[in-house]
Amino acid sequence: MVKRLISTILSAAAIAAASPAQAQDIDGYIGAFGGWGGSRIWSNHDPSLAQRQYPLIIRHAYSAFGGAYAGVGYGPVAGEIGWMQQPGYHSYVEALAPTRHTVQTIKGSALFARALLRAPRDWPVQPYAFAGAARVKSQSREVGVCPTCQWNGGDFRVDMRATRPYVGAGIEIPLYGPVSGRVEFGYIPRASSSFWSGTRDYTLGSVALQVRF
Repeated sequence: MVKRLISTILSAAAIAAASPAQAQDIDGYIGAFGGWGGSRIWSNHDPSLAQRQYPLIIRHAYSAFGGAYAGVGYGPVAGEIGWMQQPGYHSYVEALAPTRHTVQTIKGSALFARALLRAPRDWPVQPYAFAGAARVKSQSREVGVCPTCQWNGGDFRVDMRATRPYVGAGIEIPLYGPVSGRVEFGYIPRASSSFWSGTRDYTLGSVALQVRF
């Protein structure tokens, strides 16, 4: 699906470049963004989890995140590269047989590159769609305490690396001169995956401030 969308964007760029009515000067821009997002687990690799007893489970799957990007555009198309600190995940679990508790955190960051298909710059509100890839680097850490276990708890860490599709859409709103704002929704499927963390999709809602030059 991502390859097909990128192919569509490139085809649109070729058509626009061949049409004098659509041709525009090349524009460059930089921006910074922040927002709220998180992960949703859709696959866990441990089939015995459902058979265990958990008197208390507290999960915080969504949190703030932020990053920065730079882009170059020509008419209705643009290309961007950027970096983001991904939303964090935090959970606290108490379990029986044996009695123990564990704290898990998942933190990560991502480098991304994406192609944009965007509305003309003279529109008062400029919607856009994007598709690309994100190189995600994350770590799942579990710190457990088990007074009755021989190991008396532990600190388990799993490093995860993955290159995943990064797709979404947004709107850009001119503010003053070269400054504009963005409101955007993004999605990275299977951004992190391991035996201990399960497979997690990330949804990302953000606002950005950018400057053209």
